[in-house]
Amino acid sequence: MVRTLNFDLVKNAIENAKQADNFETLAHFEYILSKLLRKVRIMITNSITPNLSDFVLLKRTTELYFLVISIQN
Repeated sequence: MVRTLNFDLVKNAIENAKQADNFETLAHFEYILSKLLRKVRIMITNSITPNLSDFVLLKRTTELYFLVISIQN
């Protein structure tokens, strides 16, 4: 089973939470994205030859994570 993550949809949800001053939702996004970052790093580390798509996933997830962090601070 392949799961996809719509990064633009997540980014819009983060920005909507920011506009609504919904810090609980932002904290939830921070928690979920930090877990996803850990899993992607482990996946890349454990892979003999990581795909380019793995690194793209890592880059996009990192961007979203830092977006949430910058909004909260």
